Amino acid sequence: MNAAKIGKNGMVNLPAKIRERLGVEPGDKIAFIERHGQIIVVPIRGALQIASEEHYEKVVELIEEMDEEYYNEE
Repeated sequence: MNAAKIGKNGMVNLPAKIRERLGVEPGDKIAFIERHGQIIVVPIRGALQIASEEHYEKVVELIEEMDEEYYNEE
């Protein structure tokens, strides 16, 4: 099991093994998807690849919202 500690400001560092498996590097964006009480971490570039046709539009909408929130925080 890979575990991480939540910092004071809510930030989490992904363990190296998880980063390697996801193929993410510093500066990459990831999505947090809640499903049945669990959180799934997905690289943004891969999020559309796993979306079924039924949910494709919603995934695009969520990614756009997250992107907007990210740029508004800077």
